Amino acid sequence: MRKISLEQANELLKEWVGDVVAVADSKEADKDIDIEAIATEAKEAIQSNATVDPAIVSAEVSKETGKLLGTLRSQLAKVMGGTQRDYIGSDDKPLTIQEMVNLAKSKFDERTGTQAQQWEQERQQLIEEHEAALEKTKAEYEAIVATEKNKYVERDISAATLSMLEKIPRKGGDLADDADTLLYKARQQYDIKYDEAKKELQFFEKGGNKPASVKPADFAKQWIEKSGRLATDTRHIAPKDIKNNPQPPQGGILPKEPTEKQIPTSQEDIYSWANQ
Repeated sequence: MRKISLEQANELLKEWVGDVVAVADSKEADKDIDIEAIATEAKEAIQSNATVDPAIVSAEVSKETGKLLGTLRSQLAKVMGGTQRDYIGSDDKPLTIQEMVNLAKSKFDERTGTQAQQWEQERQQLIEEHEAALEKTKAEYEAIVATEKNKYVERDISAATLSMLEKIPRKGGDLADDADTLLYKARQQYDIKYDEAKKELQFFEKGGNKPASVKPADFAKQWIEKSGRLATDTRHIAPKDIKNNPQPPQGGILPKEPTEKQIPTSQEDIYSWANQ
């Protein structure tokens, strides 16, 4: 677990929230402070800073496209004849690249009265070069959007894994470390996706779209149980402290727990145990 100083915490609060200050003495803290509201505000600030606006991407693509078309018109007018305006067309129906090249060919034929094979090759090369440039620009910006989207998908998968583990009564271990290890273990066997509509994890067979036979929650429970840390006897723990805690059968007797020597303690022991 990473640690930061009180001063560093206040720098983060200033960046994300603005009007919140952390104090060392709890007696100085406001009694009616709404922690959930502060957390939500900070989360929204982080997301707004990291999100790539599709409108910006579209504007950049249009800008680069305009530059390329302007260069093409200039070169066609210079080499084949006419002016750049000849290759624009009307406001409601601008000329396509193919139409511009056909117009240039027509002007060339008027000037020379010939239709050389070399011109055809140059014409085709000109089309291909500019179309390739347009496709490259489009691909670059689509890659930026895809990268940002993947960041949020990974964030949702991690959060869903953590939430799933919180509902399983466990003994020992760090929740965040357990979630990372569980996700690593699951990805060795399945392709993992996040259903945005249902707000839940989905397991699929490796390399395909066939849903896995095991449910994510069952996989997590089996992994915790294999590590010997599944809490089955919760009579000494208040129900509010363990979500979905199993109820003992009639008579209050539960299956035998692992002995103290069998239960792993350190995170390394837990990982080693679960991978046996």
